[in-house]
This record gives sequence, structure tokens and C-alpha cells, in this order.
Amino acid sequence: MKYLDEQLVMLRSRQIKKKYVNSSTGMYVGEELLHFREIDLPGNVIVQIPENFSRMEPGLAQRKYPSVNRPQVILSNPRGSVSITFSIYEILEEDTSSVADMLDSFKRIIQTAQPSAGFVGRGSQETEGCQRGWLEFKSASLDGGIYNLLTLTRLGRCSVLGMSNCPDSEMLSWRPVLLEVGTTISEKEEKENIQL
Repeated sequence: MKYLDEQLVMLRSRQIKKKYVNSSTGMYVGEELLHFREIDLPGNVIVQIPENFSRMEPGLAQRKYPSVNRPQVILSNPRGSVSITFSIYEILEEDTSSVADMLDSFKRIIQTAQPSAGFVGRGSQETEGCQRGWLEFKSASLDGGIYNLLTLTRLGRCSVLGMSNCPDSEMLSWRPVLLEVGTTISEKEEKENIQL
């Protein structure tokens, strides 16, 4: 009987989790339900991130991203084991590169810088006024493998480069959340000033 009770609890838990599938409803990572909040990025851009993520402490950000060209926005979960970064670039008029072309370039750069990186996925989608693409790869670290997700979102006036990572052992839990964050990047709607 105990085994049947455990099975019922597991099935009930799965049913509950099926309701939480995006940034509007919240999403589960393991047994933790993450709710999302909107933050502003430079360049009149907004994105939905898990509520418990905050800006990485500057000293840690400098150690984790030692380049002077580190991302403009660096966020992490409370444990510091999962990071989400954003860099915003103005689109030049003469730039006609597609998101697919840019992802190919990033892949070549990653292969050159990290020959042992294993690419595990890629995708793209285009919606009204927005091109999105992503590239997934695993890299090595002293603590074990790291799952990396590079996202590229091309909006009307700018491109947003996102880079997220988590321990490879937590990839199955975090991957849907990190992909969802990438789909929420958008330009702020300009509000009309209505004079009364």
C-alpha cells in the first residue's frame, strides 16, 4: 500500500507541475516553483527573469567574467550556481546579418576558444519585428561540466546577446527556464502622452 501512495503523490505532483510552464504561470526547477518579474535592460529593452535572481556582486562578476568587455547585466540565483547575462548592441543600418549568420559566427568563435565544447542544440524563430536564435553547448570546468545557452534576439533598434549557464548536472531542470527567459526579451512599448 505504501508503494501505491508514493506513486499517487508522484502523479499528483506531476499534474500540478504541468500548470506551470512559462514566465506568466511560473516554472518548476526540481521541486522549487520560480515566479518571474520584469526588469529593464539598457536600450529600452525588457525581459522576464526568475524573481530570486539578482545582480551579481561586482567582485564575483569580475572574477567570473574577467574581461573588461564583460556583459552589461550579470544576474545570478541566490547560490550563484546559475547565471544569466545580457549585452545590448545597436543595430547599424548596413548590418544585414541574419540571426542564423550571427549564430554561425558565435559557434566558430566558441569552437576556436574552447575546442572541447560540445554543441547540443540550436534553434531559431521569427515573430513580428523580432528574430530569435539560440545555441546550446557544454563546456568543462574544474567543478565538472557546464551547460551554456547563448541567445540572440534581434529587435527593431538593437540586438540582445544573452548568455546563461548552470552546472551540467542541473541542465534538465534549468534548460526550460533559461530558454523561456530568452523568449521574453522585447522592446518596451512607448506610451503615448495623452494630455487632458
